[in-house]
Amino acid sequence: YKWSMGSVREILRNPVYKGAVRGQKRPTISLKSHKRKPTANAGTFVVENMHEPIIPPEEWELVQRLITSRKKARKTENPYDNIFSGLVKCADCGYALSVSKANRTWNSDNIIANYDYQCNNYRMEGKAVCTQHRISALSLYNAVLEDIRRLANEALDDDGQMISSIAERLGKDEKNSVRQAERELKKATKRLSELDKLFAKLYEEHINGKVSERNYNALSATYEAEQTELESKIAELNETIKANREYGENAENFVDLIKQYADIDELTQALLNTLIERIEVHEPEEIDGERIQKLDVYYKFVGRLD
Repeated sequence: YKWSMGSVREILRNPVYKGAVRGQKRPTISLKSHKRKPTANAGTFVVENMHEPIIPPEEWELVQRLITSRKKARKTENPYDNIFSGLVKCADCGYALSVSKANRTWNSDNIIANYDYQCNNYRMEGKAVCTQHRISALSLYNAVLEDIRRLANEALDDDGQMISSIAERLGKDEKNSVRQAERELKKATKRLSELDKLFAKLYEEHINGKVSERNYNALSATYEAEQTELESKIAELNETIKANREYGENAENFVDLIKQYADIDELTQALLNTLIERIEVHEPEEIDGERIQKLDVYYKFVGRLD
């Protein structure tokens, strides 16, 4: 069997492989008929976690990002391969930075030297909304490559210390809130248990005729409303506590990942999408006659590591 590009693309985009199910809303033919009519513009929806995934969801999401970024890159006729597509953002307004040919003498020996990135918000609306945040593609490339190498070598030199340092930083701001969450969880769980007992007692008294139908319904509605609120609160508190416990795991995952790239001498789009969540570019400043521009690289699992 010969696979066409369209078939492969549809397989790669199918959420079934990550454990989800995709559905489509289709209107009925008429009020009297429940038959559904096909329509090209019918809304689709995805229901997550419906079955065991064939591939890990995070890998499926990575493939979608690669497909999207490649699709955007194909729309341009630039000889420059924009490996940063979808990753570079303005640190001030949050818009993406778009790439374009720089107003410099063409360098045929190094294509990347001929292109700059610029805030797309500024490009469309001007200085009334933002500033240029212009950075050369070569400067961006070299800065990110250097940062990846730095972190990779730190991980190789002492991965245990790096894991501890990252985990501590991730959890530092949340420790107090987690302690509070644990106290609230204990209190909410206790109250939920009390409500179950109150409900059982109320039902028994209602059956024995000690509580009227009217009072039973009123109290039942009150108890049910409080139960629903408590169950929602307990779920949120458990998520908060779970997130805190994952800090160490996230730090370890990142260190194991970054160590693989200590000896890299070039960046690829796949590598960037595997390691990096986003790159924020600040407006350059002039300090003592020197142009200084800050970049914030936010890595998968751990965020920014200065």
